Amino acid sequence: MIRIGIQPKTSQRLDLGPDAWLLYREATAIENEAGQAAARDFFRKARDGAAALADYGLGEQALDAYATDSALSAGLSSVVSLTEIGLLCISEWHGVGNEAGEPLELNRSNLCAMMRDPGLFALLRERLLARLFSIDDEGNGSKLSRNGAQAGADDIARDAATPEAPAHPGGAA
Repeated sequence: MIRIGIQPKTSQRLDLGPDAWLLYREATAIENEAGQAAARDFFRKARDGAAALADYGLGEQALDAYATDSALSAGLSSVVSLTEIGLLCISEWHGVGNEAGEPLELNRSNLCAMMRDPGLFALLRERLLARLFSIDDEGNGSKLSRNGAQAGADDIARDAATPEAPAHPGGAA
């Protein structure tokens, strides 16, 4: 059975470090797709100029590097996408500041700066996208079969008769 209509969880607190936390809710498929669309839009705008990079707190010098290096582009796409998902799902943060320790507001540029930290990116990706990756945990997934992609699934039929013991015609034994 697949379960549909499961409502998103209410806001949860995520501790980020000493006296730093944020309130978030897990993303739905809609927010995930919105994040992906924002990343595609970002790259269209970036081709037209560096203003798109500035929206995410990235300098103009990065434009050439991201335009010519496919690995950097893929990484940037992930950061931009998760930043957009975060803007939709994070309602508040506390204890997040700049180098001088001054509090930063929750906005695209500051959230993107947080996403560029590998540890925080991994943590936020895990938490924000948890619903999208929880099908097996909820029991909605299929077991893997030992004979292929579904390894571990229960057999649903016995093995076919062997040449030494042919099946009886007409189903009679």
